Amino acid sequence: MRRQWVSLMLVVAAVVATIIVASQVCGDDQGSSPAPASGTATATPEPEIITEVTREREGMELSLSVEKGAYQPGEQIVAKAVLKNGRNDQIAYDSGVPNLPGFRLDVISDVGGEQPLQQSGDDPPPQGSIEAGADLDLEAAWDQQLDIVQDPIQAPPGKYAIRATFSARLPGRAEIVEVQAVVVFELEGAEPVLDPIALLTIALNQDEFKSWMQGRADIVVCAYPPRGFFYQGVISNGQVAETLDSVYSAQVSQGLPICGIGTDGDAWRLNFFSAVGASPNRFNLLLDLNDGAFIAAEEVTPIPIQAPAPTP
Repeated sequence: MRRQWVSLMLVVAAVVATIIVASQVCGDDQGSSPAPASGTATATPEPEIITEVTREREGMELSLSVEKGAYQPGEQIVAKAVLKNGRNDQIAYDSGVPNLPGFRLDVISDVGGEQPLQQSGDDPPPQGSIEAGADLDLEAAWDQQLDIVQDPIQAPPGKYAIRATFSARLPGRAEIVEVQAVVVFELEGAEPVLDPIALLTIALNQDEFKSWMQGRADIVVCAYPPRGFFYQGVISNGQVAETLDSVYSAQVSQGLPICGIGTDGDAWRLNFFSAVGASPNRFNLLLDLNDGAFIAAEEVTPIPIQAPAPTP
């Protein structure tokens, strides 16, 4: 049975909850946000579809919208954000981070993590200012492609979020003040994508991988860069679980088996390495992106570096 991607629900719910709490603390208008459920919560609720939302903080009003709540493969998702300066003074915007615009849009997904959206049209510069009473528009389109190393993939079905962030430098304030807005929509009709835990579980049972692991260790720790997550797989019992980056670092320092998870066309690519054990020290495994079916395995022998010939 394929394990479902579930952490996006936690990510989106946390983002929406953080914005709601911040708005309540600031005494902001809640707009079209869903009201919290009454009673004691027993589980994190699945985020509702939100196609339009407005947030206000310290006189800055940020509106964000998408055209509809559900999209089919091939459809572009266009997000439009408008920042209204309702203050009596000019405000500057700047994220304070190099190469990160002060007014920006990101898509949040379980497979790809947080991914910046490319701006379209006559969008504002990365840094600038807004006069009192003026508006600033930002628009971006998402083609449903997730930027995963090495090859982008079609986003699988599920709930997704787009977040608008405006980083302001208010007069007389040293710290950056941010206002955020989040919309939630659903993708339908695409092929599902295997998640890293199910993927690594399948890899542990591949005969080629078991053969390469002999004489090395019983545990392999893998990194999944798009989310910054790490997973530990135990060869003897086939169990896989999320782990800490410190476990991965310890594995690296001891030369024990590690791997990186990425994409290669329509396949997941798992690149394994271990300084411990006989050569070859590298092993690559390709499994189908959607169901984990075996595609190919290869042991990689490093090419020896030859010393340059002596100069006569």
